[in-house]
Amino acid sequence: MVFAVASCILVRKTRTAHPAPWAALGTKFRSQSCACVFSASRASRWPIVHRLDYRDAARPAPLRLDPPEKLKSDLWRALSAQQVGQLEMYFSQLQYWNDRINLTAIRDEKDIHTKHIEDCLALLPLVRSLVERKGKDPVEVADIGSGAGLPGIILAIAEPTWCVTLVETRINKCRFLQNCIEDAELRNVRVAKCRAEDFCMVGSPERGVYDIVTARAVADLAVLAGITLPAANRHGRVICMKGPPNVAKLEVEEAKDVISRLGGMVDEIVPLTIPGLAASVTNPKFVKEKKGRKGGGAIRGPGASSFTLSYEPSQRSAVVLSHQD
Repeated sequence: MVFAVASCILVRKTRTAHPAPWAALGTKFRSQSCACVFSASRASRWPIVHRLDYRDAARPAPLRLDPPEKLKSDLWRALSAQQVGQLEMYFSQLQYWNDRINLTAIRDEKDIHTKHIEDCLALLPLVRSLVERKGKDPVEVADIGSGAGLPGIILAIAEPTWCVTLVETRINKCRFLQNCIEDAELRNVRVAKCRAEDFCMVGSPERGVYDIVTARAVADLAVLAGITLPAANRHGRVICMKGPPNVAKLEVEEAKDVISRLGGMVDEIVPLTIPGLAASVTNPKFVKEKKGRKGGGAIRGPGASSFTLSYEPSQRSAVVLSHQD
C-alpha cells in the first residue's frame, strides 16, 4: 500500500506577535517569531519555517499608484490613506519581482490597477454581504491558488479585521507574498505553502473552518469545487471569480452534477462590473460533439459544429457555492 504524504509549509513572519485579529480565533497558539495567532491544532499541523530572504538589493521604495479618476471605483475612493499606501507597496513589490519571477503577464500600471486591483475590489460588496448574513467575527478567508496574492492580499488590505490565509504551492511565489505581507505590514495575513488539494484534505484541521473561500484564475469550476468546498465551513461560501455571466452560466451547467455529488450547490452568479476595463474581442467557442463516419468517438475541430458567444467585456462574474443543507 502506498501512502501519500502531503507536504505543506506555513511561511511565517519575523515580526513581533500581536493579538488582533487572530487572537479571537478560539484556543490560542503563538510562536515567538510568528506575527499571527492560530489555534494550537492548526498551527502545529504544518512545519513552520522562517521567511527566506532572497532579495539581491534593498527593498524597493513604494511607487505611487495614482490612476485617472475615470478608472477609480467608489470602492477605491473609500480606501483610507493607509490602505492606499499598502496597495502602493504591494504594487511596488509586484513591479520589482515581476522581472525576476513570472507573477503576471500584466505589467502596465493602469492595467494592473484595472485588471488586478479593481477586479479584486469588485468582490468586496459580495463578500461583505455574505459575511453580514453570517454575523460571525472574526471572519476567516482562504484564498486558494493565491499566486500573486489576488484577490487575497487586496481583500486583506481593504478589510484589516479579516483573517486571510493565502494558499500557494510555488515557493518563489510564497516568498513574494511574504515580502508583500512584511513590507505592507499586513498583520492579518499568513501564507501556507501547500498544494491546494492537500490544504484541506481529510484529517486536516484546515478542513471546514473558513467562512469565505476564494479562487481566481485557478481551474475550471468542476475542479475548483472539489478543492474549495472542503475548506468552507457548514455555513461558509465559496466564491469563484469567472468571466462574464453568460459564460459562467455555461460553466455552471457543465459542473453542476459534479458540484452536487460533492455535496455542494450553486447559490448565485453575481455580475461584477470593472470600471475602465478596456474592450477586447473575446469570443469563446463551445464545440458540440459529432459522431465520425465509422461510428467512432466524437470529432472536435473543424468538422464539428460550434457556436460563438459574444459578451460585454467590462463585466466579470463571481460564482457562489455553498454546502447543501
